[in-house]
Amino acid sequence: MHKDPMKPLTGGTIMMVLLLLAGLGARGVMERWRKEQEARERQRLQIEHNLSVAEKKRVRQEADMSKPPYDLWKAVHALYTKAESGDPYAQAAYAMVLRDSQQRYDSLTPEYEPIGRLLIGPDYERVVKEVRFIGRESHRAFSTDYPKWFRRAALQGNAYGMYGMYQVSLSHPPTSLRSDYAEALKWARLTVLHAEATEAGLPSRFAALGRVTRPLADDLPDFLSQKQLSEVERVVRAFTPVKE
Repeated sequence: MHKDPMKPLTGGTIMMVLLLLAGLGARGVMERWRKEQEARERQRLQIEHNLSVAEKKRVRQEADMSKPPYDLWKAVHALYTKAESGDPYAQAAYAMVLRDSQQRYDSLTPEYEPIGRLLIGPDYERVVKEVRFIGRESHRAFSTDYPKWFRRAALQGNAYGMYGMYQVSLSHPPTSLRSDYAEALKWARLTVLHAEATEAGLPSRFAALGRVTRPLADDLPDFLSQKQLSEVERVVRAFTPVKE
């Protein structure tokens, strides 16, 4: 019988293909195993990290609970009392505390240093290390009052209050759902005019108020008619601070 000379070659080729497929299959299995191992290792590291974070939180909470309580309501009430007595710096500071708490879902956050210093005063650094804060939401009913306190400070010639009214006029007007550009421009002009005198009289208790922000109001006239602009300038020239 005549033998096919290509038959051994064909058989060898098939064998090589089978071996190649087996090798590729084994390599795929190894690759899947490697990825599974990496995934398990990432999961293990994540669990260790979560446990470490939880343990640090527990230790921190235990340490905090050993500290004497500091009632934030008392700090708020002391600031309110000073503001109610007519101190324009206290009024501006109180307004800032109320506004910040409203933006934080009616929760006081003394750990936020600018607000903490306004609440607590020059002793802030020592107090924040030595106490645990309680009463964070006890002032909730008053948090929306901040425009009133900015206005009281502003009418006394306090530039912190004036800048607060500038912001209120643009974002949360007390009597309108729209920004009041004429009011905003008025308070912007007055802020710049009274900033230096306000900074010069800044008491150490409210040093955290810092430098008065000068509004960037160059585009506001574009929203106003000439009649409105003239009225704003007239009001600014006629403004006279009235002390409480």
